[in-house]
Amino acid sequence: MELSNQITQKRLMTWRGEQCEVIKGGICPTHGLFPHLILSPTHGYAGFVGSCPRCREEEKQRKDFGALALPPRFQDKTFQNFVVTPANNAVYDFMYDYALHADEVCETGQSVIFLGKPGTGKTHLACAALKQFFLFGHTGLFTSVAKMIRTIRSTWGTTDSETEAINRFVNVDLLVIDEVGVQAGSDNERNVLFSVLNERYENVKPTILISNEPVNSFKAYVGERVFDRFRENGGKAFIFDWTSFRTGGAA
Repeated sequence: MELSNQITQKRLMTWRGEQCEVIKGGICPTHGLFPHLILSPTHGYAGFVGSCPRCREEEKQRKDFGALALPPRFQDKTFQNFVVTPANNAVYDFMYDYALHADEVCETGQSVIFLGKPGTGKTHLACAALKQFFLFGHTGLFTSVAKMIRTIRSTWGTTDSETEAINRFVNVDLLVIDEVGVQAGSDNERNVLFSVLNERYENVKPTILISNEPVNSFKAYVGERVFDRFRENGGKAFIFDWTSFRTGGAA
């Protein structure tokens, strides 16, 4: 008896509002057994779908998460596959709760700053939260400072509206900005960043800033006023000072 063609115990599933018996299964290399053919009391035999439903759902999510502009490297980052350690447990717990209360966060504009060493999970946690916000029905966007500045600068000297470009980053419910402070820090760059952050602050929208810079360098780049505003309404700044996952053997 081939496991791919049989389900050894009776299973039921809801199909078009009625309880149907799963009579034939398929094997997914990733998720194992899945319903392939069902018996409907009303319609007789009814083909389910020939491919794994969990694979289809994950593919749909990958396409949906594309709207968040998540880089491919971070599209699979979740709270479930984050490596929790005694050192990072506090920030993990905070961000998990932050994501579960996405509706409240969007009402208060509670923002977060991640500072510290590369490879310590800053972007992973931010992307996990962004994806959870999306699953709760909120809009979001992931960007780096360099990409955001390029997008806004691309409108200069053209018929495209700079305001519309800025609004792309202002209007989403949750904005994640990575690599803050990597740039040279010209007045022009800081003015563009401040325009986006100030608009979001005034519209009570949460933002997550990620930087490898130490606290003093980060403050110098974004400005003391921006740093203080991010601490309002329960906003937090976390220092990621543990061993890099990339060099420490953790995923």
